[in-house]
Formats: sequence, structure tokens, C-alpha cells
Amino acid sequence: MISRVRVLLAERRMTMQGLADAAGVHRDTVGRWCTDDGIGGMRMKDAESVAAALGCRVSDLYGETGEAPSGR
Repeated sequence: MISRVRVLLAERRMTMQGLADAAGVHRDTVGRWCTDDGIGGMRMKDAESVAAALGCRVSDLYGETGEAPSGR
């Protein structure tokens, strides 16, 4: 799975801390989601919060594979 979170942060000129605050998670969690390995562990409710904070769709958080987050 490919993470586009870092790209979306840069496009919106938002910091990881700003996203963490907006999504209600810890900054380290956002840092993990910025990696291809870490994005696979994102829960759907977190993906929805992140997408809302970034002004995008949940599917925009992921790269070429288009895989949706787990429902955990």
C-alpha cells in the first residue's frame, strides 16, 4: 500500500502536528501514516478524520493500489 499523506500535507502546507491536532491523534501516529508500511494500519475512522482535515477523499490518502483502510 502506498501512502500519499506526506504529499497531501505538503500540497496543503500543513504540518504533521497540525494534522494530528485536526484528526485527534498523536503526531507520531501521523508520522507512521506518512510511510508506505504504516498507512496499512490506519483505521477507517482515522482515515475519515484525516481526509476531512486534508479536504480530500479517503481514497486520496492511498497511492496506486487504491486499497481502502481496514475497518478495525
